[in-house]
Amino acid sequence: MRQAIDNPIWITITDKSMLIMILRSYRDEDKSKILEVATRPKTIPEIVDESKLSKTLTYRKVHSLLRDYLLFPAGHTLMKNQKLVTKYVALFEKLEINTVKNDISVRAKINKDSPSIFFKMVGDKVGSTLEEKIIRKIKHSQNEQETIRRLVKHIEKSGLKKVKLTKRN
Repeated sequence: MRQAIDNPIWITITDKSMLIMILRSYRDEDKSKILEVATRPKTIPEIVDESKLSKTLTYRKVHSLLRDYLLFPAGHTLMKNQKLVTKYVALFEKLEINTVKNDISVRAKINKDSPSIFFKMVGDKVGSTLEEKIIRKIKHSQNEQETIRRLVKHIEKSGLKKVKLTKRN
């Protein structure tokens, strides 16, 4: 059942391939800055200004995040030069990386500006859930658990504002 847009939507991700893709994106300093800035719909020029990244790099990283379904188009705005530009929003507003012994999962809060996009993607068709779409885009790692551990350690060292690491025994 679909929740009201005002209510936070939290999901738990345990699929190793998805964890690797999400953690790799948040480990990448530039992608992480973009995702941090895009918690509300922003144009690429706004993302460039707020993230202090170059325009070329920002465009390249935004396209990568779009392919990974971590960033979504969220409408358009008319610029001063009468050019219509797309606004983008991050799928997740917050992430919690949970470790219990050797099991790692990500609990993520869906951004309130992206639920309609999120629910459109999930759909009712076989093979069209968000998880299945993302999994199709990811190459499976031979040693997924070790890759996940390394990504979590890197994220922990970075001290990202948007990502909270919780350890449970």
